[in-house]
Amino acid sequence: MNKKAAIVGLLVILFVAAMNCTYADFTNIFTVDSNLSTTPKSTFNLNETPWLYLELPSTDFNVTASVWSDPDANPFSVLGISGSNTYWFSLDSGKDASGNPVTWNSVKKIGLWNISAGYLYPFSQNGDYAGKGSTSFEVVPEPVSTALFILGGATLAVRHLRKGRKA
Repeated sequence: MNKKAAIVGLLVILFVAAMNCTYADFTNIFTVDSNLSTTPKSTFNLNETPWLYLELPSTDFNVTASVWSDPDANPFSVLGISGSNTYWFSLDSGKDASGNPVTWNSVKKIGLWNISAGYLYPFSQNGDYAGKGSTSFEVVPEPVSTALFILGGATLAVRHLRKGRKA
């Protein structure tokens, strides 16, 4: 079985199981600026890589999936399987809608991004079987680029004014 079929299969299992289980939302779901960070950040420059931080209610074996939607509503997915209650996902380990690998640098766009995530405890003994959550973040132009644009425009304006006075 290829990787695409395996991912689709896991997502289907997640969905079917989630439809029949009790829900518990993530303890925490937000974006951060690096792996292992727990400091929320909702605005990123183009040269920064956003990470999704997830905190689940338990350390039982779990399957976690997230879907990142860019400003044009193109979806990208990231999947995790672990016995941990904390995850850090970036699009550097993501897939596009066709199952092709993507990196943040290959898909980053200025604008509002939305992330939906869900988890499943397939062997839960305590009643927390599945959960979901969502968050968003914004990608803005780099401050240095904006400053250089303003500086360049001001330089051209000053030159134009000086030439007008000499004539």
